[in-house]
Amino acid sequence: MIYAAVPFHRSTVFQDLLQKAGCKVLNNAPDATFSSDEFIVLHTGTGGKRGLHLKNGKTLELELPKIATKLLDARTGKEVLAKD
Repeated sequence: MIYAAVPFHRSTVFQDLLQKAGCKVLNNAPDATFSSDEFIVLHTGTGGKRGLHLKNGKTLELELPKIATKLLDARTGKEVLAKD
């Protein structure tokens, strides 16, 4: 278990800890990303180019607007629903 006294660490600190614990990091950008067996939800406040690493090993290249939420199929990366 890891405790952080200061809640605003850079996302890279947590990504590094998660990778060392054996977790797969799907999105290296500081976005909110949730994944299940069927779906990936991605929300960004900054937008731009993203490389989303799917569980099947493929990398999906995305260009996102400044504020966006995407619901993607976790297997194919195909967009199911978007809110731009």
